[in-house]
Amino acid sequence: MNYLDILKDSKAHRLNNCYTFINKEKYLYDHTLERMISDYLSPDLLTFNYVNIDAATSSYDSIYSALITLPVMSDYKITVIDNLEQLNLTDKERDQIVEMGLNSQDQICIFVFNNKKSKIYNLLKRKKVEIIEFTKLSDVNFKKWVSKKFIENGKKIIWFSCSACRSFFLLEKTKKLPKIRIIATNRNSFMVFFFVKIIKINYHN
Repeated sequence: MNYLDILKDSKAHRLNNCYTFINKEKYLYDHTLERMISDYLSPDLLTFNYVNIDAATSSYDSIYSALITLPVMSDYKITVIDNLEQLNLTDKERDQIVEMGLNSQDQICIFVFNNKKSKIYNLLKRKKVEIIEFTKLSDVNFKKWVSKKFIENGKKIIWFSCSACRSFFLLEKTKKLPKIRIIATNRNSFMVFFFVKIIKINYHN
């Protein structure tokens, strides 16, 4: 499963109750999480229904408490446990966290890892929990994403590439001749933020 699949499921309100995220590309990870929150939670109740715990600085008890707490005036709650591989757990604690995530009916539990080496990650994998690994976009998907954002904001664009300089160019169509708006190297997620700033796109949509 990739991040595009989970975005589609989120928009259609058909997310599972438990996911494993491998966070290797911060922009895509943040964007996906923001979309899930926007699709499922009321902004007025985020304080109660969105919980993000850094396991590197937390305890089993705090994670347990977050997983058993019910949503407030909402059908859903989203609980994100970051850096889960950094928390020392007994076998019993590990099993309990996974079972609580799998069996929760009123919240979406997201277990976030920076690598695939921990026992709890392997346990989630054995339990067939959906795994989404955030990696940098391919050139094709990167161009599709940028093109979509321009079109959504009423702009017509042209792509052309330069294999010699390993770059691509993005032109905006106008009534006169097209003019170069942006030059970006391939596989550079930082340029996504640059695009957003230049054309002032609300990239949460």
